[in-house]
Amino acid sequence: MRPLRATAFRIFVAVLLLASVANAAGPPAAGFLPANARVHGYSLTDLATAWTLWAFGSAPDVNPLLGVRCEQSPIDPRIYFLPVSLGGEWTTTCEVPAGTFLVLNVGLGECSSLEAEPFFGADENSLLACTDALFNRLNYAEVGLDGVTATDLNEYIVTTDPITLPPNNLNSTESGLSMSKGYFLVIPPLSPGTHTLRAYDEFAAFGFQAGITYTIGVQ
Repeated sequence: MRPLRATAFRIFVAVLLLASVANAAGPPAAGFLPANARVHGYSLTDLATAWTLWAFGSAPDVNPLLGVRCEQSPIDPRIYFLPVSLGGEWTTTCEVPAGTFLVLNVGLGECSSLEAEPFFGADENSLLACTDALFNRLNYAEVGLDGVTATDLNEYIVTTDPITLPPNNLNSTESGLSMSKGYFLVIPPLSPGTHTLRAYDEFAAFGFQAGITYTIGVQ
């Protein structure tokens, strides 16, 4: 097969792959799947819920957020979860195999039955009210992939299902309920090589700013 024809064939296969995991309801942010995409059978809410358990469900000494680690998700080895900055400017390097989908959070409000106000919620209804109140104070968020930045992320607002954090989680030594609401996005498989991803958010009411730059190597 001639090089030009081979390239066209690879592009055609890539288009078919993305079509199989995403049916667009509206234009997605550049470089990200549409919000209504299903990745290996998982909806964006499914992924966000699993991400929240991954992010908050382990003790500080092994927690992926505090360790600033991207990791293979516990729900599918072809999906990786990316950490989020908990305040200030962070950097991390992530090596993933070709064909990997990446799940990213760009700012969220998380509440649980284990935290003090304004992060406390005793049950599902109060957790929902708590996460709504926190997310409403998130006044700015942006995400950029390989130099292309997006700030219109309203299509990607997700409220997770309530989850049960195991004992010795990020919030407490006790088990409890947790829920989050935030901007969750999925990056489809990237081309082999090195890519740069940046996420930033701020809560002006809390004087909180958080940015993280990821160097992603695809092998």
